[in-house]
Amino acid sequence: MAVTISVSSACELGNGERLIRGTITFDSSYPTGGETVDLSTYLSGSPTVILNGSGGYVAQHDQGTAAAGKVLLYEAGADAAALDEFGNAGDASAIVCPFIAQGLAV
Repeated sequence: MAVTISVSSACELGNGERLIRGTITFDSSYPTGGETVDLSTYLSGSPTVILNGSGGYVAQHDQGTAAAGKVLLYEAGADAAALDEFGNAGDASAIVCPFIAQGLAV
């Protein structure tokens, strides 16, 4: 399965750049290494993506191309050390993360 991307607004910034805002909703089977996020409908190149966590989880964008970036989820582990990645094949469908992204307009 895949994440669902909902874009609520877009703003042209000039010099060929665009800023988009929306949400990323995860699915019922999170893969180790993160979910691929395809923003190529809106942006090209290697966009900068900033996410807010949700439900106590921390979301991080692993910058790739607009068509192949990854979003990873982290949670507090039982060992009270660094955050652990969300479990492989875990149900993350209740996690909806707001985001903004800036990159070259398509």
